[in-house]
Amino acid sequence: MPEDTVRGWLRRAAGRAGQVREVFTRLAAELSADPVPLEPAGSPLADALVAVAAAAAAATARWPELFMVSPWEIVSAVTNATLLAPVMAARAFNASSSRETASLTATLDAPASAGIPEEDRQ
Repeated sequence: MPEDTVRGWLRRAAGRAGQVREVFTRLAAELSADPVPLEPAGSPLADALVAVAAAAAAATARWPELFMVSPWEIVSAVTNATLLAPVMAARAFNASSSRETASLTATLDAPASAGIPEEDRQ
């Protein structure tokens, strides 16, 4: 992996940490039966990771059949695999909709490369 690629991912992750925290904090609250406030983790990027972990925990608590899905597969499904892309495309999500549940489950069941242009796959 070229160093410039990794540096770009780290810059993007740091630059959109607030957006990631917001999206996944909201998702965690929507999915959780009893949401709790997330404690600050010391940096914007650490706060974003705490929110991702909270959303993943809330998803697996709500849908136990997803327990084998990693937090990063959930992130990929919610962001349409664009977390580290030049533009992140988080999708709206209605946790009370069975159609959304089916959509999330179908997205999680899709191959990891689904929706990624051939030239961007590595």
